[in-house]
Amino acid sequence: MSISQLEKPTLLQIVLLIHRNGENETLSTDLIENVQGSSHTVYSAISRLLENQLIQEKWKTKPRRRTFSLTKKGKAIASHLEEMGGILASEDKPV
Repeated sequence: MSISQLEKPTLLQIVLLIHRNGENETLSTDLIENVQGSSHTVYSAISRLLENQLIQEKWKTKPRRRTFSLTKKGKAIASHLEEMGGILASEDKPV
């Protein structure tokens, strides 16, 4: 996956949402409810993140649920995104 592929806001939103959920697995319904875009857009982004091994999925049978968590690579990217967010949110200080 290249950086240009990650520039799609939905991909970044999903990675950050799963990251902020901590060690808890994130339900697909949570992603659809909390990420901007249609359910089709969210599922397309999920597919791309799975293909590029940034997230992993688990299917649970009772009740039937699809959950997601970050891979090691996904955690590293999420940490960098959080760091960037902190830099952007900090006040500009004169040098």
